[in-house]
Amino acid sequence: MNTEAITARAVDRMSAIPEIPCEPGYRLHHGARAQKLALEIAEAEGLTVNRDALAMGALLHDIGKGGCPENESHAYRGAAIIQEAFRDLMDDTEREAVSEIVAHHYERPLSKWYADKEKPVWNNEILLVQDADVLDHFGIAGIWLALHWATHKQFTPEQTIQEWETSAYMCAWREEARRSLNFKTSRRLLELRIAEMDDFFRRLH
Repeated sequence: MNTEAITARAVDRMSAIPEIPCEPGYRLHHGARAQKLALEIAEAEGLTVNRDALAMGALLHDIGKGGCPENESHAYRGAAIIQEAFRDLMDDTEREAVSEIVAHHYERPLSKWYADKEKPVWNNEILLVQDADVLDHFGIAGIWLALHWATHKQFTPEQTIQEWETSAYMCAWREEARRSLNFKTSRRLLELRIAEMDDFFRRLH
């Protein structure tokens, strides 16, 4: 798999896509951070994985999000983009492995959505990208997001603190994140990242 060429094309396709309230290309930057996290978790867990497919799947997992209609799955849209726009850079097996990660990165078996349903069984590459995707919404990256949203909503500092500490949305999101992670390493990293955000907003008081 020509990971350098795939990365270059990802940069070309994703770096200018608007993402209100964040910076243009946010989904590319998020994908790069998720890539790093997924590889680190795999190593910490001692997992045998297809590293190229994992790295490219993590980088590209949100390629379908920019401009995605509300009634369409950005994950399946992204998988279709992989199949079409990266056809010349991957063979059939490689393209299938990456597009499968992208297609299922949002379908977390331990999430509330599968509480009363049969849980899907995914390979480690998909499970790792699922966890990396969640984790990148917490810690320093989570603070970055929270401040972008606070500016977008014209929140005061006090409102921003309250949003993180007590809003129904953020409290539910923290609990869903805790519930849905697949690996012990991911759960440890999440608690460290939540503590990092707690400390930041406590200092903002």
